[in-house]
Amino acid sequence: MTRVLLSSPPNGTPILGTRTRAPLGPEGEDGMTQLFQVGDRVQTIRPHAGLTGGSRGTIRQAFPDGGFYDVRFDTKLLPRLVHWSGLEAAAPALQAGAVGDG
Repeated sequence: MTRVLLSSPPNGTPILGTRTRAPLGPEGEDGMTQLFQVGDRVQTIRPHAGLTGGSRGTIRQAFPDGGFYDVRFDTKLLPRLVHWSGLEAAAPALQAGAVGDG
């Protein structure tokens, strides 16, 4: 059996896939905070997997270890798995008042 020793190239660039921990969230490796909770309304900040920027949806499930959220978008039948970096809190929808409300 031959063993292969992976080491960094002389320029210090890490070899892809050799890190033991990946940075998580905006705070770095140890500071991942839960940005959204199940039920929160969110929107995309850029186009993603057939969605336009600004597409709105609801968080169905959170996967904080990887920073991903299962989001059911208003315009799509199936939910999508989206990384926290592609989401922001959706602005509250304006509610129309009933005629005669004053």
